[in-house]
Amino acid sequence: MHTFTNLMYDLYQSFGLFKKGDRRSDMRAYVSFSRHQEFFGNRDDEIKRYDEISEIIDGGEVFSKEERRTFFYKYEQLYNSLIAVPVFTELSREEIKKRYATHILPRLIALDIFKTYKPDNEDSFYHHIHLFLQKKYCPCWDDKKEGSYSAAKEYLKEYTRVFSTHKENIFPIIEHIDNIREDNSQRQETLAEAINECYIAYAHIVKKNDLAVIEKNLKKIKSAHYSLTVLLNVERQLPLIKIVSKYYRDYLAHGIRPNGISEMLSRYIYKPEDHDFLPHDGIVNYIVSYYYSRVITPISFNMERESIHYIKKVKDIIFNLNSTTTYSGADLINLAIKLKNSPDKNVLKPYLDLVMLIYSISYGELEDTYEAVKIIDPNALPVGYLSSAFYIIHIALQIKLEKKKIKKGVLLSDINIIIENQGGYTDFILAEPTYIDYDNIACTNDEIKKISAKFSDSKFHQHSIFTNPNNITIMRAVRMYNHMLKRISYRNEIESNDINPDSIYGLLDKIDYALGKIIKTINKENVISSQDLASILRDKKILTKREMNKNLVGILENCTLTNCIANLSNLYLYLRSPREELNNINMLNGISAANISRRNLIYDALKILEVNDHTSGKNVKESGRIK
Repeated sequence: MHTFTNLMYDLYQSFGLFKKGDRRSDMRAYVSFSRHQEFFGNRDDEIKRYDEISEIIDGGEVFSKEERRTFFYKYEQLYNSLIAVPVFTELSREEIKKRYATHILPRLIALDIFKTYKPDNEDSFYHHIHLFLQKKYCPCWDDKKEGSYSAAKEYLKEYTRVFSTHKENIFPIIEHIDNIREDNSQRQETLAEAINECYIAYAHIVKKNDLAVIEKNLKKIKSAHYSLTVLLNVERQLPLIKIVSKYYRDYLAHGIRPNGISEMLSRYIYKPEDHDFLPHDGIVNYIVSYYYSRVITPISFNMERESIHYIKKVKDIIFNLNSTTTYSGADLINLAIKLKNSPDKNVLKPYLDLVMLIYSISYGELEDTYEAVKIIDPNALPVGYLSSAFYIIHIALQIKLEKKKIKKGVLLSDINIIIENQGGYTDFILAEPTYIDYDNIACTNDEIKKISAKFSDSKFHQHSIFTNPNNITIMRAVRMYNHMLKRISYRNEIESNDINPDSIYGLLDKIDYALGKIIKTINKENVISSQDLASILRDKKILTKREMNKNLVGILENCTLTNCIANLSNLYLYLRSPREELNNINMLNGISAANISRRNLIYDALKILEVNDHTSGKNVKESGRIK
């Protein structure tokens, strides 16, 4: 499982949010990263479990649920960026991840408490944590203290001391508190039983007004116990309370100091400064550099500057989609020799292996390369981009050589490795017409509407194939492989207008063929109305059932013809091989008014057919989108 996802499951469990009957081990065992994203609810039709966490820690909505989901996304991107930086050490991957977590999580927790907690809200989740972290017995400074569990007991027992009469009635709660220890994660249900027992005992012997006060104090104990239980559940995973207390006290005393790591984390996660001089990627790079120098550098081998340069060059060959720098076979062999003869050659061996695979691809030795990359063990590779690079090549060659054998789910294990190790990246995709919101523009002039129209996040998530992380990972792998081949292939030295036979091509053929039939129908029948086009397509059975309803890009999910039209320009950008002719797609691709108009005509007709399919032939009005 993706490590960050595993952390989120641990967090969800720490809050006690799993329901009775949830098969937790099965949930964790899901191979698909998108299944884990579904679990945490990224789409409108999914349960938003991140929202469940947000409702607990920020019930007063200091930050909206949408903002909170963005925070979780930023945590994930920061994790990916940290873990993608090459590390040269004897420590294992798990040890390195634990070192990063130990250094960065306490500051993130302290920051969120500081940003979220409001003193006037005693019912908030962070209220008792805010008080607890400032107590003299909170194990912050003195290592001789008994620890976090003893401190939590002391804090909770302070609330039991307000019961001045009939103290024997409070004994079930005290007994429950005394049972707090490292090897015993307590459940709310057990405390609720103890509280109910105490309440019943008091109800028989005190006046009504006194009982109301007792009930209020019992609720405080319950609230305090829940907050500290969650905190201790986190502590059991990774001892953090001591350092969280240190950071939090510092924030309370001095605020977030300018020009420090806390300010950078705050700007990255919560809100950039007005007119921030650092772009988003710049802030991420600052944070990664800060923690790398403190967490990794002290336990790293001393690497030659030249060795670092070679490592960056290898990364550029695979990942840089903007570079046009070409590498001949001699260039790649020269790079391999430098890696092999480097004083750091023992550490650089996996990078040398990667260069030799790239060299084999450059000379068309795809089958041999595929067999070699199959036996790579990702767990044996050092932390950094290497795992992602090897598995991008593995996915690409599997698509190239075994496309017909690829069934749903076959690529998922590779996808998880790529996602975890590729680091943060920014891909610019084209704003397809179906992503644009024209509906709320008070203007009758179509041209002004087009200029004023804005990108719609909800429409993007509704229509885009790119919201599926498996799809985008596979498409990027295809695009990176084809782009790399364009830069390294020996065939580049041969003047030719033909497709490079070593490239991945033909992925869009079914879409192109289906569109060809539709375009021919439009031209022959002189169709200008989506309703008319839908009727002709249905009555004359222009499209097969497979073309209408099935997935037309076998390596991806949810690529019906309708969805492909909605994402046509971006599918073309990612999945077309250089020099590949896709004449019918080309007639619809691009941003010219004529192409967009015709694409909308076809898209609306297909949507009408979909609706008619679902309503068993009922009359459906045309969608009325702006053309």
